[in-house]
Amino acid sequence: MFDVIAEPYAERTSRAAQEKVRGLERGQDMVLAAHYTPIRGRLKATTVETVHFERPHRIGFRLVRGPVPYVVETFTLEQDGDRTWLSYTGELGTDLCVSVCDGVTSFRPSGSRSSLPPSALSRPRRNGAVRTDGGTESSR
Repeated sequence: MFDVIAEPYAERTSRAAQEKVRGLERGQDMVLAAHYTPIRGRLKATTVETVHFERPHRIGFRLVRGPVPYVVETFTLEQDGDRTWLSYTGELGTDLCVSVCDGVTSFRPSGSRSSLPPSALSRPRRNGAVRTDGGTESSR
């Protein structure tokens, strides 16, 4: 699962992935990456952040340049039998206030990337879990 999350930051990525994320500088366990988000038409917003890899259990993100004063995010992976628990912790600083969100998402690893729902990384859950086998949401 670590490799699925880290893949967009690898030295060799697909052209499609490079349109969304590009590594600007690489170190042994860190990447300075530019993220491109379509706004409208040909316009794209660029966010630059450091990505720290602590294989095989943790990936951390810290905003360097973007639309808010700061963002710090951590994805922690924990193996539990045939499941991998993905814990998300993040802080978003704005000019007016600070938002903090925590959540846990669970899914079963498999050889297929399709087993990872797109929402697993984009929508953190608060104290809950998501099953990818078609079941309902449940607590850990």
